[in-house]
Amino acid sequence: MMKKVIRCATPVALASVIASCQTATMAAQNAVAIVPQPEEIAILDETANPPFTFAAQTTVKATPKEAEFAAKELKKWMKALNPDKAPAAQDTAINFITAENKLGDEAYQLTVNAKEITIKASAAPGFYYGAQTLRRLLPASHDGLINGAAKIPALTINDAPRYKWRGMMLDCCRHWWPMDEIKKIIDMMASLKLNVFHWHLTEDQAWRIEIKKYPELVEKGAWRSGVGFDLPTTSTTHYREDGMYGGFYTQEDAKEIIDYCAQRNITVVPEIEVPGHAMAMLHVFPQYGCTGGPYEIMQKGGVFPSIACAGNEQAMKFYEDVFDEIAALFPSKYIHIGGDEAPKDEWKKCPKCQARMKEVGAENENQLQNWVTERMEKHLAKLGKRIIGWDEILEGDKLSSSAVVQCWRTWTKPQNKAAENGNEMVFSPTANCYLDYKQSDTTKEPRAIGTVTLPLEQVYKLDPSTSLTQEQEKLVKGCQGNVWCEYIAGEDHLEYMIAPRIAAIAEAAWTQKNNRGWQDFRRRLENEVKFFKAQNFKYRELDPIEEPESK
Repeated sequence: MMKKVIRCATPVALASVIASCQTATMAAQNAVAIVPQPEEIAILDETANPPFTFAAQTTVKATPKEAEFAAKELKKWMKALNPDKAPAAQDTAINFITAENKLGDEAYQLTVNAKEITIKASAAPGFYYGAQTLRRLLPASHDGLINGAAKIPALTINDAPRYKWRGMMLDCCRHWWPMDEIKKIIDMMASLKLNVFHWHLTEDQAWRIEIKKYPELVEKGAWRSGVGFDLPTTSTTHYREDGMYGGFYTQEDAKEIIDYCAQRNITVVPEIEVPGHAMAMLHVFPQYGCTGGPYEIMQKGGVFPSIACAGNEQAMKFYEDVFDEIAALFPSKYIHIGGDEAPKDEWKKCPKCQARMKEVGAENENQLQNWVTERMEKHLAKLGKRIIGWDEILEGDKLSSSAVVQCWRTWTKPQNKAAENGNEMVFSPTANCYLDYKQSDTTKEPRAIGTVTLPLEQVYKLDPSTSLTQEQEKLVKGCQGNVWCEYIAGEDHLEYMIAPRIAAIAEAAWTQKNNRGWQDFRRRLENEVKFFKAQNFKYRELDPIEEPESK
């Protein structure tokens, strides 16, 4: 069991520190239940350091411009708590201040005493994350106030993330999600200090993002004749008047999501699948496939044999045109090109693909996909972007070391090959991060993909450093949860599959390895789910805590 991060401290001699620690009550420690766990927390002796009283007269002041949005959000949360005026309490203040010593952009220092709370940082992300931590020190709702106010123990917090990439992927192709639902999910992500929204926008089942040069992609490719996946038609309401199911995002919609995320220090990484998972695109442009079609937009899951033709120059130029618009639209320096689950059977039979292999010196079809990946990488590099792809882009053994590999197939150990090749990595292994798996074996669980069970504790075991040397771990950018949506068509179902498991991924991405421990996380999660409830996020209820057997 990891040592508890919560520490006691006073600015006096060591003997006093020890005595003060002994007087810090369990109630004060239990009041500090933050997810993800901060790097260092020091609770001060409450007899010498009275708590801060949060009440209606508490003021908020942001001196640095970088703290303005964090302060605005904090005021909004405070107003929602609707505290009472506390005449017996002194006026208290919350101040955002630029740190005297330069901190990392995402780092912050939070100090609480009887008169004020200060949040110090050097950049907007640090101020925002400090505000999110302070939010966890307050009640989640008005019901948590006592006599219309709240007490926060005197303490100091020094905090910074373990990894720079802390993300969640949302599949908007198997089923389309409204803008309000996406924003609701983004708010939840931001509250857990996640900072990457991986937006899965093209698939066999739909093409969801507007490309102005090719308007047919969303006019035809975003709609199908039914909800599919053997789901009842009532599982969703996203139908056109003519009964066609689906939807898409205009470029203005995308800008709105990008701006919403940017305020909350979240980068939007779009994914355009190349060359596989392309049935929706091929339905619109059958000439870009090896056989010429016809192709249908799929209403079931799986891996389908038809992919974009690597030997068709117009197909390759089509993707470059798409990436021109995607690169101009999304500020992220990373563009996800998919690259997963691309069967090569049609390439083996295709004269154009075989000719292309000879032209580029590819010894096999995997190396031909390497060539496609390299071509897209070079094109995007001219636009100031780097590519990230699923770990299949390693196949063929000619991947550029500048590509980022998203490791998902735990059974193939892609992290070892990526590390040998010098590729940076993002971890999202199926064994810990696939939130479309059911959460228990009980019959109460809603429909999920396959038969795999992924309970909360298994998610919490995520550790990107596993099987890597200390030197190789330097290549790990971070980790993320993936929400594939074959059998998830309704908003309540979607939220249920995400929470609370996403909190475990957030802690794996933010909290230093030696500060993590399942039992303590499970205790703190009791407080965190109150915030899911306050946000009207339809989380799965926590299973009862199993007490260890006495010996």
